[in-house]
Amino acid sequence: SGEPIRADCDYQYHIERGPVRCTRVNAPAVNYGDNAGDGENRLELAGQTLLDMARDDYSSALTQQQSKALMRTLINHYLGDQTLNTRQLLKELQQL
Repeated sequence: SGEPIRADCDYQYHIERGPVRCTRVNAPAVNYGDNAGDGENRLELAGQTLLDMARDDYSSALTQQQSKALMRTLINHYLGDQTLNTRQLLKELQQL
């Protein structure tokens, strides 16, 4: 929509579209982790998380958790069925 991100709002992050503000205000954001979006390619994030990421400030535990979930969701989306080489390497190291 072009509106600035608000710290007190929650957003659904739509892959290929970006963050879209949810209608409720001051509700805790839900973090779906590895199952983000349940096939709909969406993840709910706090506005404060998006602002923190833009400033490269990961001091908040919530920002760390939600940004990690977002990056995993994006990587999984773009990789499709391919395995990330670092994941495969870690799996092999754990088997030693």
